[in-house]
Amino acid sequence: YAFWFFHFVFAVTTSSIVSGAMAERTRIEAYIVHSLVIVGLIYPVVARWVWNDHGWLSVTSDDSFVGGMIDFAGSGAVHLTGGCVALSGAVF
Repeated sequence: YAFWFFHFVFAVTTSSIVSGAMAERTRIEAYIVHSLVIVGLIYPVVARWVWNDHGWLSVTSDDSFVGGMIDFAGSGAVHLTGGCVALSGAVF
């Protein structure tokens, strides 16, 4: 359960980054759906790309893109995902 809870907290953090960009721009229903999509679909894919040994952004993968990504304490994957989703939510 500790591993699941660890990633759940990162997923929720990714979703909370988006809330600042979308505050007062969307209705609460749209934000709830948006948060569920981030936590359930977008974040797990990005986390696998970065943290799995076979992910295309992982440093330990032989097939990594341009040598992979060194992510210190999860901040890169979390903030990059949250920032990109926040930008798309604010623009659209």
